[in-house]
Parts: sequence; structure tokens; C-alpha cells
Amino acid sequence: MLRKMLDKKLALVALLVVALTTGTLGEAVVLYWTGTQNFKQEIVEVATGTIVTDTIDLPITTEGSSEVYTQTELSDLNKALHASTSEVDITLKCTFDNWEEISENYDVYKLEVIADTVPENSDIEVGDVVLTLSLCCSGHIDSVVLDEADEWTFDYRITITVKLVEESELVVSAIFEFSLED
Repeated sequence: MLRKMLDKKLALVALLVVALTTGTLGEAVVLYWTGTQNFKQEIVEVATGTIVTDTIDLPITTEGSSEVYTQTELSDLNKALHASTSEVDITLKCTFDNWEEISENYDVYKLEVIADTVPENSDIEVGDVVLTLSLCCSGHIDSVVLDEADEWTFDYRITITVKLVEESELVVSAIFEFSLED
């Protein structure tokens, strides 16, 4: 009987040792794994623009004179603005930066932006005046919706009538901006 009890205790101890050993060994072989997943995405701008030259030098003129400058007379006015759009209905906005100074020195200052290259299927046609900034008519802010995604180029036509001025030189600054409007 004592032997049976000892055998049972021994079996219980052996089972306990095996269970503890197996549990410990089982924990020792548990694999803790971590990983890294990278996500790559190309992001493109919906519109970019390039102004061909920072400064367009208009010919010397006299007080009180009126002039019209086109890409025929000044090559810098030809394809003076380039736009590239990857979405439809991108708004191109133009403003004069120094409006007050312009109005002090000119009776007429009109900058017309004319479509030179347009995407296929656009409602805008080559030769269309798409933006007009003017002292006399439309004001100093204008915008156009570029209705197709592709490459665009624009010419300028500038019409001026100079006042009697004290300044010997005036820089007119036009700012062009793109925006995507809903």
C-alpha cells in the first residue's frame, strides 16, 4: 500500500515535472514576430506653371503715348506662360501686385492672356483671350477655368496709355496662381 502511494506520488510529481518542463519549453519556443510594411504612393501636383522670363522689358515710351505690344513685336510675350494640369477644371487666377502704382502712372494698362496651345477637347480655343487685367474695364483680378488636363501655353498682349509721370521707370508685377475649386 505504501508502495502504491509512493508510486502515485511519484507519478504525480513526474507528471508535474513533465507539465512544468513542457510548459517552460513551450514558452521558450513561442515566436514573437514583428514586421514592417511600407506603403509607397506617388503624389502629383494638379497644376504647375512656368513663367518664361521673370522680367519682360517693354520698349521705351513717352509720356502721354499709347502702345499695343504683342508677341509679334516682343518675342518675350510669345508663350510667356506655360501651364501643366493633371486634373480638369483647374482655375488659373491672375492679379496685379502693385495696382495702386500702376493706376498712378497709366491711364490705360491692360494685360490680356491669350491661349496659344490648348488641349484637345477644350472649350477654349487658340487665340481666345482667357484673362484680362485692366485699369479701364475688368479690374485687377481675373481667372479662367482650364477645362482639360494637359499642357497649356499663353501669349500676352499689353495695351498702355502713359500719364504724365514723375517716375522714369515702373515695374508692373502680375501674379499667377493655380487652384482647384469645387
